[in-house]
Amino acid sequence: MSWAIWIAGLPGRGERGQMEAAEEMIRTRGVPVRLLDLDAIWRDLSPGDDGAGAERELVHRALGYVVAQLTEAQMPVIVATTTPSNLCARAGEPGAIARDAAPYEHGRAPELVLDTTCMDVATATDVVAALAERLAAGARERRPSLLGWAMWITGRPGSGKTTLARRVAEALSAGSAPVRILDLASARAAIVGREWATEPQEAFVHQALTLATKILTEGGVDVILDATAPRRAWREAARKWITHFAEVQLVCPSEICEERERATRWGLGGARSSEGKGFVARPDIVVDYEESWHPDLRLHTHAPDLLTTVEDVLGLARRLEQAARLQSTEVERTLP
Repeated sequence: MSWAIWIAGLPGRGERGQMEAAEEMIRTRGVPVRLLDLDAIWRDLSPGDDGAGAERELVHRALGYVVAQLTEAQMPVIVATTTPSNLCARAGEPGAIARDAAPYEHGRAPELVLDTTCMDVATATDVVAALAERLAAGARERRPSLLGWAMWITGRPGSGKTTLARRVAEALSAGSAPVRILDLASARAAIVGREWATEPQEAFVHQALTLATKILTEGGVDVILDATAPRRAWREAARKWITHFAEVQLVCPSEICEERERATRWGLGGARSSEGKGFVARPDIVVDYEESWHPDLRLHTHAPDLLTTVEDVLGLARRLEQAARLQSTEVERTLP
């Protein structure tokens, strides 16, 4: 677990400037940090929304989800937003909130209060940087490579995505190459607040999953996405956003998928639903799944040889890693 500082306040109080100045100072002290700005996140997740619609809270929750994923991957984060503090406090523990003194939607007591009416930017930056150093002293930081890779394992509910994702992640971790799994159920629970979503909300959650994956891979974290993603366009968006990306299409007859899902739903034959945070996720129900036209790897899982299937995916992961490492080396050569 790493740390997060959330700089919040009323609009026009200098959150963005404080964030950028603090980030520069923290980097000069040898601590890598990722900046997240609410406006940029909003443009990525909801480009047509003016900030006054129903997606406002979804965007805030998605930002919190992204922050949590980064800190769990040992990536420190500084966020600038006018989000009410009670929402900010949900993301990225352990963390801190640096907030302007203007009164608005008070939540938990902030770790730091900056009165920007009587404090110049340089002083405020020093205070925020000192807070970051205190948080970093108690957190385990990772030494990231320049680029990571992402793999989206997709298929009908019951095709074996979660089992395969876990086996591949275990094999990679055993080889000293840890990988994060991002699953749809956890993302949906964090962003929508329940185990089901409307079609527009489902599209939004997949967009947030893609954004979190993009940022993680840019920080050198390898990611496996475990999500049905029934819409082909949702997976294609990930391919456009993420530099080193591959799609694994699982193919299984619908009657076998349905039988597996029923076993999971009712706990038949020892099958159990996957546990999320504070709830038990029900199996997905998808009636119009769109298979990939040109996946990077297509696997038939109705009568799987699991060992062979895992090896096929590991081979793809190794190719992605080689491509990411090659680009990282080329980037390093161009640095002064």
